[in-house]
Amino acid sequence: MQHESEIEIVNFCPHGLKAMAGLPSIVEHLQGPRPGEYNFIVPITLIGAFGISFLLIPHLWSLRYTGTEATIRQRSTQMCVIAASPLYVSCLKLLAVLAPRFWHPAFVCITIYEVIAFWLLFRLLLGFIDESEEAVLNVLSRFPPIRPWAVPPFFCGLISAPCTTPRVPCQWDLQVCKALLLQFSLLAPAVSLSEMLADNERSARMLGLLEIGSLLLAVYALFVTMNMTHVVLQERRLHHKFWSLKGTIMLNMFVFRIASIVAPKPMRINDLCFSNNALAAARACAATNILLIPIAALVCYAYPKTDLDKNAETEAMLSSQPDLWPQI
Repeated sequence: MQHESEIEIVNFCPHGLKAMAGLPSIVEHLQGPRPGEYNFIVPITLIGAFGISFLLIPHLWSLRYTGTEATIRQRSTQMCVIAASPLYVSCLKLLAVLAPRFWHPAFVCITIYEVIAFWLLFRLLLGFIDESEEAVLNVLSRFPPIRPWAVPPFFCGLISAPCTTPRVPCQWDLQVCKALLLQFSLLAPAVSLSEMLADNERSARMLGLLEIGSLLLAVYALFVTMNMTHVVLQERRLHHKFWSLKGTIMLNMFVFRIASIVAPKPMRINDLCFSNNALAAARACAATNILLIPIAALVCYAYPKTDLDKNAETEAMLSSQPDLWPQI
Protein backbone atom coordinates (compact mmCIF):
# COMPACT_ATOMS: atom_id res chain seq x y z
CA MET A 1 0.00 0.00 0.00
CA GLN A 2 1.29 3.45 -0.95
CA HIS A 3 1.88 6.02 1.82
CA GLU A 4 2.18 9.74 1.17
CA SER A 5 5.05 10.01 3.67
CA GLU A 6 7.15 7.67 1.51
CA ILE A 7 7.04 10.01 -1.50
CA GLU A 8 9.44 12.93 -1.83
CA ILE A 9 9.73 15.44 -4.67
CA VAL A 10 13.40 15.96 -5.47
CA ASN A 11 15.36 18.17 -7.84
CA PHE A 12 17.64 15.55 -9.29
CA CYS A 13 17.81 11.82 -10.09
CA PRO A 14 20.81 10.02 -11.61
CA HIS A 15 21.01 9.79 -15.39
CA GLY A 16 22.28 7.07 -17.68
CA LEU A 17 22.80 3.55 -16.36
CA LYS A 18 22.61 4.78 -12.76
CA ALA A 19 19.05 5.88 -13.42
CA MET A 20 18.08 2.33 -14.48
CA ALA A 21 19.42 0.93 -11.22
CA GLY A 22 17.33 3.43 -9.27
CA LEU A 23 14.04 2.37 -10.89
CA PRO A 24 11.90 -0.60 -9.80
CA SER A 25 11.59 -3.97 -11.49
CA ILE A 26 8.16 -5.17 -12.55
CA VAL A 27 7.53 -6.99 -9.24
CA GLU A 28 8.69 -4.05 -7.12
CA HIS A 29 6.66 -1.65 -9.22
CA LEU A 30 3.40 -3.59 -9.07
CA GLN A 31 3.70 -4.29 -5.36
CA GLY A 32 4.40 -0.60 -4.67
CA PRO A 33 4.81 1.96 -3.40
CA ARG A 34 4.87 3.94 -6.65
CA PRO A 35 3.88 7.41 -7.91
CA GLY A 36 0.13 7.83 -7.84
CA GLU A 37 -0.19 8.63 -11.55
CA TYR A 38 0.78 5.04 -12.38
CA ASN A 39 -2.62 4.01 -11.02
CA PHE A 40 -4.06 5.62 -14.17
CA ILE A 41 -1.17 5.07 -16.57
CA VAL A 42 -1.06 1.27 -16.19
CA PRO A 43 -4.74 0.58 -17.04
CA ILE A 44 -4.76 3.13 -19.88
CA THR A 45 -1.67 1.51 -21.41
CA LEU A 46 -3.23 -1.94 -20.99
CA ILE A 47 -6.44 -0.83 -22.72
CA GLY A 48 -4.43 0.56 -25.65
CA ALA A 49 -2.35 -2.61 -25.99
CA PHE A 50 -5.49 -4.78 -25.84
CA GLY A 51 -7.27 -2.71 -28.50
CA ILE A 52 -4.28 -2.87 -30.85
CA SER A 53 -3.89 -6.63 -30.29
CA PHE A 54 -7.60 -7.17 -30.96
CA LEU A 55 -7.28 -5.45 -34.33
CA LEU A 56 -3.90 -6.62 -35.53
CA ILE A 57 -3.35 -10.20 -34.39
CA PRO A 58 -6.17 -11.66 -36.55
CA HIS A 59 -5.09 -9.49 -39.48
CA LEU A 60 -1.45 -10.55 -39.21
CA TRP A 61 -2.60 -14.16 -39.10
CA SER A 62 -4.46 -13.63 -42.37
CA LEU A 63 -1.29 -12.31 -44.04
CA ARG A 64 0.60 -15.54 -43.49
CA TYR A 65 1.71 -17.36 -46.63
CA THR A 66 2.13 -21.11 -46.45
CA GLY A 67 2.96 -21.71 -50.10
CA THR A 68 6.32 -22.47 -51.65
CA GLU A 69 6.84 -19.47 -53.95
CA ALA A 70 9.83 -17.56 -52.58
CA THR A 71 8.76 -14.13 -53.86
CA ILE A 72 5.32 -14.28 -52.24
CA ARG A 73 6.77 -15.71 -49.04
CA GLN A 74 9.22 -12.81 -48.85
CA ARG A 75 6.43 -10.31 -49.49
CA SER A 76 4.31 -11.90 -46.76
CA THR A 77 7.18 -11.57 -44.29
CA GLN A 78 7.76 -7.94 -45.23
CA MET A 79 4.08 -7.09 -44.89
CA CYS A 80 3.73 -8.86 -41.54
CA VAL A 81 6.77 -7.13 -40.05
CA ILE A 82 5.66 -3.66 -41.21
CA ALA A 83 2.01 -4.19 -40.29
CA ALA A 84 3.01 -5.41 -36.82
CA SER A 85 4.72 -2.11 -35.99
CA PRO A 86 1.86 -0.70 -33.83
CA LEU A 87 1.55 -4.02 -32.01
CA TYR A 88 5.28 -4.27 -31.35
CA VAL A 89 5.45 -0.66 -30.17
CA SER A 90 2.43 -1.05 -27.89
CA CYS A 91 3.84 -4.20 -26.26
CA LEU A 92 7.15 -2.52 -25.47
CA LYS A 93 5.33 0.58 -24.22
CA LEU A 94 3.41 -1.67 -21.86
CA LEU A 95 6.67 -3.23 -20.69
CA ALA A 96 8.11 0.24 -20.08
CA VAL A 97 5.12 1.11 -17.89
CA LEU A 98 5.04 -2.16 -15.94
CA ALA A 99 8.82 -2.29 -15.46
CA PRO A 100 10.17 1.30 -15.34
CA ARG A 101 13.73 0.00 -14.95
CA PHE A 102 13.61 -1.13 -18.58
CA TRP A 103 11.84 1.82 -20.18
CA HIS A 104 14.91 3.08 -22.02
CA PRO A 105 16.06 -0.33 -23.35
CA ALA A 106 12.48 -0.82 -24.55
CA PHE A 107 12.66 2.50 -26.43
CA VAL A 108 15.97 1.43 -28.02
CA CYS A 109 14.34 -1.80 -29.24
CA ILE A 110 11.46 0.21 -30.72
CA THR A 111 13.94 2.40 -32.62
CA ILE A 112 15.69 -0.66 -34.07
CA TYR A 113 12.34 -2.06 -35.19
CA GLU A 114 11.46 1.25 -36.84
CA VAL A 115 14.67 1.12 -38.86
CA ILE A 116 13.87 -2.42 -40.04
CA ALA A 117 10.30 -1.43 -40.95
CA PHE A 118 11.49 1.56 -43.01
CA TRP A 119 13.84 -0.62 -45.05
CA LEU A 120 11.19 -3.30 -45.56
CA LEU A 121 8.64 -0.75 -46.77
CA PHE A 122 11.17 0.56 -49.30
CA ARG A 123 11.86 -2.98 -50.54
CA LEU A 124 8.15 -3.83 -50.54
CA LEU A 125 7.24 -0.89 -52.79
CA LEU A 126 9.89 -1.84 -55.31
CA GLY A 127 9.04 -5.54 -55.00
CA PHE A 128 5.45 -4.86 -56.03
CA ILE A 129 6.87 -3.90 -59.44
CA ASP A 130 9.69 -6.40 -59.85
CA GLU A 131 12.37 -8.24 -57.92
CA SER A 132 15.42 -6.44 -59.31
CA GLU A 133 16.07 -2.71 -59.29
CA GLU A 134 17.09 -2.81 -62.95
CA ALA A 135 13.73 -4.31 -63.89
CA VAL A 136 11.92 -1.74 -61.72
CA LEU A 137 13.66 1.12 -63.51
CA ASN A 138 12.86 -0.48 -66.85
CA VAL A 139 9.15 -0.49 -65.95
CA LEU A 140 9.28 3.11 -64.69
CA SER A 141 10.99 4.23 -67.89
CA ARG A 142 7.85 3.30 -69.83
CA PHE A 143 5.83 5.99 -68.09
CA PRO A 144 5.92 9.77 -68.66
CA PRO A 145 8.74 11.70 -66.94
CA ILE A 146 8.15 13.03 -63.43
CA ARG A 147 9.91 15.21 -60.86
CA PRO A 148 11.05 12.49 -58.43
CA TRP A 149 12.42 14.80 -55.73
CA ALA A 150 9.82 17.56 -55.92
CA VAL A 151 7.79 16.11 -53.08
CA PRO A 152 5.94 18.49 -50.75
CA PRO A 153 6.64 19.39 -48.02
CA PHE A 154 10.23 18.38 -48.73
CA PHE A 155 10.62 20.22 -52.04
CA CYS A 156 14.35 20.86 -52.40
CA GLY A 157 14.55 24.26 -54.02
CA LEU A 158 18.27 24.44 -53.28
CA ILE A 159 18.94 21.73 -55.86
CA SER A 160 16.61 23.02 -58.51
CA ALA A 161 17.62 21.01 -61.57
CA PRO A 162 17.03 17.46 -60.26
CA CYS A 163 13.83 18.60 -58.56
CA THR A 164 12.09 20.67 -61.19
CA THR A 165 13.15 19.06 -64.46
CA PRO A 166 10.80 16.20 -65.43
CA ARG A 167 12.75 13.03 -66.15
CA VAL A 168 12.55 9.27 -65.93
CA PRO A 169 13.69 7.84 -62.54
CA CYS A 170 17.16 6.36 -62.69
CA GLN A 171 19.58 4.30 -60.60
CA TRP A 172 20.90 7.48 -58.99
CA ASP A 173 17.47 8.13 -57.45
CA LEU A 174 17.34 4.69 -55.87
CA GLN A 175 20.91 5.00 -54.58
CA VAL A 176 20.21 8.34 -52.90
CA CYS A 177 17.03 6.96 -51.34
CA LYS A 178 18.99 4.02 -49.96
CA ALA A 179 21.67 6.38 -48.65
CA LEU A 180 19.06 8.43 -46.80
CA LEU A 181 17.58 5.27 -45.29
CA LEU A 182 21.05 4.02 -44.40
CA GLN A 183 21.92 7.14 -42.42
CA PHE A 184 18.72 6.67 -40.42
CA SER A 185 19.54 2.98 -39.91
CA LEU A 186 22.91 3.88 -38.40
CA LEU A 187 22.09 7.13 -36.64
CA ALA A 188 18.73 6.40 -35.01
CA PRO A 189 19.81 3.34 -32.94
CA ALA A 190 23.11 5.04 -32.06
CA VAL A 191 21.29 8.17 -30.86
CA SER A 192 18.76 6.13 -28.87
CA LEU A 193 21.52 4.14 -27.22
CA SER A 194 23.53 7.31 -26.50
CA GLU A 195 20.46 8.89 -24.89
CA MET A 196 20.21 5.90 -22.59
CA LEU A 197 23.86 6.31 -21.56
CA ALA A 198 23.92 10.13 -21.45
CA ASP A 199 24.68 11.50 -17.99
CA ASN A 200 22.87 14.85 -18.43
CA GLU A 201 19.60 16.08 -19.89
CA ARG A 202 21.13 18.65 -22.23
CA SER A 203 23.09 16.00 -24.12
CA ALA A 204 19.97 13.84 -24.38
CA ARG A 205 17.95 16.74 -25.85
CA MET A 206 20.62 17.54 -28.44
CA LEU A 207 20.70 13.88 -29.45
CA GLY A 208 16.92 13.96 -29.74
CA LEU A 209 17.07 16.81 -32.25
CA LEU A 210 19.64 14.86 -34.26
CA GLU A 211 17.33 11.84 -34.34
CA ILE A 212 14.42 13.97 -35.58
CA GLY A 213 16.54 15.36 -38.44
CA SER A 214 17.65 11.86 -39.40
CA LEU A 215 14.04 10.61 -39.37
CA LEU A 216 12.89 13.45 -41.65
CA LEU A 217 15.53 12.52 -44.24
CA ALA A 218 14.41 8.89 -44.15
CA VAL A 219 10.78 9.97 -44.53
CA TYR A 220 11.82 12.06 -47.53
CA ALA A 221 13.37 8.96 -49.12
CA LEU A 222 10.09 7.05 -48.78
CA PHE A 223 8.13 10.03 -50.15
CA VAL A 224 10.38 10.02 -53.22
CA THR A 225 10.00 6.26 -53.62
CA MET A 226 6.21 6.60 -53.55
CA ASN A 227 6.37 9.48 -56.01
CA MET A 228 8.32 7.32 -58.45
CA THR A 229 6.09 4.24 -58.14
CA HIS A 230 2.56 5.50 -57.49
CA VAL A 231 1.59 5.52 -61.18
CA VAL A 232 2.44 1.83 -61.48
CA LEU A 233 1.05 0.85 -58.08
CA GLN A 234 -2.24 2.73 -58.06
CA GLU A 235 -4.12 -0.22 -56.54
CA ARG A 236 -1.64 -0.96 -53.75
CA ARG A 237 -2.77 1.73 -51.26
CA LEU A 238 0.74 3.18 -51.05
CA HIS A 239 -0.18 6.27 -49.09
CA HIS A 240 -2.11 4.26 -46.51
CA LYS A 241 0.90 1.98 -46.09
CA PHE A 242 3.23 4.91 -45.70
CA TRP A 243 1.06 6.91 -43.31
CA SER A 244 0.34 3.93 -41.09
CA LEU A 245 4.08 3.37 -40.58
CA LYS A 246 4.92 7.06 -40.40
CA GLY A 247 2.09 7.63 -37.93
CA THR A 248 3.40 4.87 -35.68
CA ILE A 249 6.93 6.27 -35.71
CA MET A 250 5.90 9.89 -35.34
CA LEU A 251 3.62 9.10 -32.40
CA ASN A 252 6.35 7.09 -30.73
CA MET A 253 8.90 9.87 -31.11
CA PHE A 254 6.99 13.12 -30.72
CA VAL A 255 4.62 12.12 -27.93
CA PHE A 256 7.66 11.30 -25.81
CA ARG A 257 9.44 14.53 -26.80
CA ILE A 258 6.39 16.58 -25.85
CA ALA A 259 5.96 14.67 -22.60
CA SER A 260 9.61 15.34 -21.78
CA ILE A 261 9.10 19.09 -22.17
CA VAL A 262 6.22 19.12 -19.67
CA ALA A 263 7.64 16.36 -17.46
CA PRO A 264 7.04 16.54 -13.70
CA LYS A 265 9.85 16.88 -11.22
CA PRO A 266 11.74 13.74 -10.21
CA MET A 267 10.22 11.72 -7.39
CA ARG A 268 11.98 9.63 -4.76
CA ILE A 269 10.20 6.76 -3.02
CA ASN A 270 12.32 5.02 -0.41
CA ASP A 271 15.46 3.90 -2.28
CA LEU A 272 13.87 4.34 -5.72
CA CYS A 273 14.18 7.51 -7.78
CA PHE A 274 11.76 8.17 -10.66
CA SER A 275 13.50 10.70 -12.91
CA ASN A 276 11.53 13.26 -14.89
CA ASN A 277 12.33 11.33 -18.08
CA ALA A 278 11.05 8.08 -16.57
CA LEU A 279 7.79 9.76 -15.55
CA ALA A 280 7.52 11.44 -18.96
CA ALA A 281 8.10 8.08 -20.66
CA ALA A 282 5.28 6.51 -18.64
CA ARG A 283 2.87 9.29 -19.61
CA ALA A 284 3.97 9.05 -23.24
CA CYS A 285 3.47 5.27 -23.26
CA ALA A 286 -0.14 5.58 -22.11
CA ALA A 287 -0.94 8.32 -24.64
CA THR A 288 0.84 6.53 -27.49
CA ASN A 289 -0.96 3.22 -26.93
CA ILE A 290 -4.36 4.91 -27.07
CA LEU A 291 -3.44 6.95 -30.15
CA LEU A 292 -2.11 3.85 -31.93
CA ILE A 293 -5.53 2.19 -31.96
CA PRO A 294 -6.75 4.13 -35.06
CA ILE A 295 -3.33 3.57 -36.63
CA ALA A 296 -3.83 -0.17 -36.14
CA ALA A 297 -7.20 0.10 -37.90
CA LEU A 298 -5.48 1.94 -40.77
CA VAL A 299 -2.89 -0.85 -40.98
CA CYS A 300 -5.67 -3.43 -41.47
CA TYR A 301 -6.90 -1.43 -44.47
CA ALA A 302 -3.44 -0.61 -45.86
CA TYR A 303 -2.25 -4.23 -46.01
CA PRO A 304 -5.03 -6.39 -47.50
CA LYS A 305 -4.48 -10.06 -48.19
CA THR A 306 -4.78 -9.32 -51.92
CA ASP A 307 -1.32 -7.69 -51.72
CA LEU A 308 0.07 -11.22 -51.64
CA ASP A 309 -1.14 -11.76 -55.20
CA LYS A 310 1.36 -11.46 -58.00
CA ASN A 311 1.80 -8.11 -59.75
CA ALA A 312 -1.22 -8.79 -61.94
CA GLU A 313 -2.43 -5.21 -62.26
CA THR A 314 1.07 -4.00 -63.18
CA GLU A 315 1.46 -6.65 -65.85
CA ALA A 316 -1.99 -5.86 -67.23
CA MET A 317 -1.22 -2.15 -67.37
CA LEU A 318 2.04 -2.70 -69.23
CA SER A 319 0.59 -5.27 -71.65
CA SER A 320 -2.34 -3.02 -72.56
CA GLN A 321 -0.02 -0.03 -73.05
CA PRO A 322 3.37 -1.52 -73.81
CA ASP A 323 5.04 1.85 -74.42
CA LEU A 324 3.39 4.58 -72.39
CA TRP A 325 6.25 6.96 -73.16
CA PRO A 326 8.33 6.70 -76.33
CA GLN A 327 11.95 5.84 -75.72
CA ILE A 328 14.43 8.41 -77.02
